[in-house]
Amino acid sequence: MAVPTTFRRHRRALGRELRGLREGSGRTGNQFARELGWAQSKVSRLETGAQIATEQDLEVWCKVLGATRGDYARLLSLLGKAEAEYLGWKESYRLAGDGERKQEEILRYERLSRRIVEFQPSIVPGLLQTQAYAGEILRSATGPAMFGATEGEIERMIAVRMRRQEVLYDRTKDVRVIILESVLRTAMGPGPVMVEQLLRLRDLHRFTSARLAIIPNGARVPIIPLGGFTVYDDDLVVLETLSGEQHLSGGAEVSAYSKATALLESAAVEGDDAGALIERVITEGEA
Repeated sequence: MAVPTTFRRHRRALGRELRGLREGSGRTGNQFARELGWAQSKVSRLETGAQIATEQDLEVWCKVLGATRGDYARLLSLLGKAEAEYLGWKESYRLAGDGERKQEEILRYERLSRRIVEFQPSIVPGLLQTQAYAGEILRSATGPAMFGATEGEIERMIAVRMRRQEVLYDRTKDVRVIILESVLRTAMGPGPVMVEQLLRLRDLHRFTSARLAIIPNGARVPIIPLGGFTVYDDDLVVLETLSGEQHLSGGAEVSAYSKATALLESAAVEGDDAGALIERVITEGEA
């Protein structure tokens, strides 16, 4: 699966180094692929950054080409950077085109993914947000306006965020969202906005194929929930911070977060039990 364009800087740099070593040897891509015993398409994907190499790939690449230890060390350094790419929001928006196109980029990636699992300890994730709640989040003091987005751009970002929710109705996908109960009780907007959002979450399992899991207050959380993250298939983990976003694509990192989501789900309630919990929060807020 292709990583979003705004997170390919180090992948492309690694690919250029791989291509340079191969071309320096006088081999064509087809010739080199035959020597490696690989499909030519794999050589092409690695050289363009469409696919990330493994350490074993780099070792074989260098061995066949007779590259130096220094070449191998340089490639390993670039691989480490490619496996954990970070961009600030301002730079991410700029590379994508603007905030709206950044949302479009996320939409395309979600459509390509067969499995999406997200954990959020503080806010309702974008895939489940109502339009009004999304507006409160994106217009907040630390939202896109902080990084130069105009009101018109924010409106367009909200519109794309709503379109992204089409994946919730695609029954060929496995979409799971895990939140803490405190998310339900954190006022990110005025009362009517929060009630509408809670009703949306309450009814989610009745109208979509997505699964919402809520870890109740008082339940033992099996991991330390340091921050929110999203796992796409077995390929990518996205972590959002106040100032930017990090993509992890190394196998060990993705595996660690996949295991974390399973542990979080084991402490959560779903379906009608989750709906009853949300209903209690709504009732308590009206008391």
